[in-house]
This record gives sequence, C-alpha cells and structure tokens, in this order.
Amino acid sequence: MLSKVMIVGAGTGGLCLAQGLKQSGIDVAVFERDRTPTDRLQGYRLHISSNGARALEQCLPATLFKEFLGSAAKSNQAVNFLDSNLKRLLTFAMVDGPHAESREIPVSRITLRKILLRGLENVVNFEKRFQRYEQRPDGSVVAHFEDGSTAQGGLLIGADGASSTVRAQLLPQAKRIETGIVAISGKAPLVSRHGSEYGSSRCGFAPACIIESVSRTKRADSRSSRL
Repeated sequence: MLSKVMIVGAGTGGLCLAQGLKQSGIDVAVFERDRTPTDRLQGYRLHISSNGARALEQCLPATLFKEFLGSAAKSNQAVNFLDSNLKRLLTFAMVDGPHAESREIPVSRITLRKILLRGLENVVNFEKRFQRYEQRPDGSVVAHFEDGSTAQGGLLIGADGASSTVRAQLLPQAKRIETGIVAISGKAPLVSRHGSEYGSSRCGFAPACIIESVSRTKRADSRSSRL
C-alpha cells in the first residue's frame, strides 16, 4: 500500500487531488503557505471544462459535487469585446455541444476552493511554507518548511503554482519564460441603464486588456511594470 502522499499547495489542483486520494483510502496531507482558508479571496471565475467536471465528479463525494454544480453560474452564450464606453465591438458566439456534459461550467474561484476544502479539515495544514525536500535511502521523502518543521511520506507532489518551489528543486533547468504579453483584468458593476442589453440591472463585468511589447527594451519593460 502506498504510504502517505504529501501535496504542497492547497489550490484547485492540490485540493481536488487530495479529495480523490481520500476517497480512495490513501493517506494524504496537504501543506499550504496561507495562514487560513480565507487569506486568499481574490480572483474571478474559473471555467471548468467537460474533462475537468468529470475529474471533479470522480474525486469529490457526491454531496460536494452536487454543491459544486449548484454554485455554478449560467454557461456563457458569447464572448463580447467592448470599448471604454461599453459599446460592443465584436462578439463570438459560444455554441454548446449536443450533450450537457460538453459545456464549460463557470464557477467562482473562491467558492470552488471552499467546496474543495470541505472534509479536509484534518488533511490540510495551513501556514506551512515549503522550503526544500530530501530523498532518504529507504525511498521516502522528507519535506522541510520555513518554520523548521518537517513531514515524511512516500510521495511528494508539487501543486504550488507556476512559481513552484518543488519544481525549482526537482527541475532547476525548467525556467519560466517572459512572453512580453501582459493581461490586465478587473471587475466593475454595470449600472441599470445597461440592464436591458446585458441581462440584469446589476451584474459583474470583467474588462480585460492585452498589452504586447514589441521589443524587450528597458523602456518597454518599465512601461509594462507601471501598468
């Protein structure tokens, strides 16, 4: 039987995996750098693909998966590009497949994390900032944390995001590459005079701006960082 699985990072991927392992009777522990479950409340919606929805259904208890579906927003019918005056510039229609399971499911990032944390109270360890790992001669792995504590298990999984500390040690040659593109997004309420056009008198609107650097000069980089 597989000994304890250690997961670094209590984001969407790490928590989904922890739920699945727990459902399969595998001993698992998650280590998260945040102090509490409510430290990280930023972020807008995620769009869960059909493959992602199937993975959640297989990993989550039926009650939690039902709660996930109940928290989802209505699937998008189109993607609109608007100018600063909310004038529609371009629209791409989004057509669902013939089966309901083929649709993307929009869900709040914060709500999804709350659902994924349910039942993992004794699994997730908060305020544990991963520092490094070491492999023992017996095949086990020891994870070291900044507070001086350690944890030992049979498998260590890095689910700590794009700047993964686990990956940096395991694959130091794998570097993030600057693409020269910056995406800026935000949320703003729509006032009632736009209600008839966008479906409700007050709803969330997430404008996005893509800025592409033509050159990698110092001037271009500094301009991007100010934005």
